[in-house]
Amino acid sequence: MCRHGRYGARCVRRSVCGREFCELKIPEILQVETPQVPGSLASVLNVIAEAGLVLEHVTTLRREQGRTLWEITVEIEEGAQDDLLRRLSSLPQARFVGWSDR
Repeated sequence: MCRHGRYGARCVRRSVCGREFCELKIPEILQVETPQVPGSLASVLNVIAEAGLVLEHVTTLRREQGRTLWEITVEIEEGAQDDLLRRLSSLPQARFVGWSDR
C-alpha cells in the first residue's frame, strides 16, 4: 500500500497546483507475434524497457510454423497504450495482435 492509501498498485507521486495525487499504473496484457529467430523477443522487450514500462510477465501462447505468439504483461499508465503500439509497430519482425482481457 502506498502512503496515499492505494492497495495493490504502484503509486507515482505527482503534484498539481500544490496538491498530491496518485497516478496508478495498470497491468495490461498484450499479445505480440514474432518469428522464431534469436533476438526477436529481445527486441520487443527492449521497446518496452525504452518506454519506461515495468515488465511483469511473459509467456508463450503458441509456437507454430516459425512464429511465436507471446503474451506480455506490463504496468502502463492510462493513455500510454498508443505510444507503446507506435513503438512496437516500428519493429519489422514483431506484430501486435491485440490486448488480452484475462
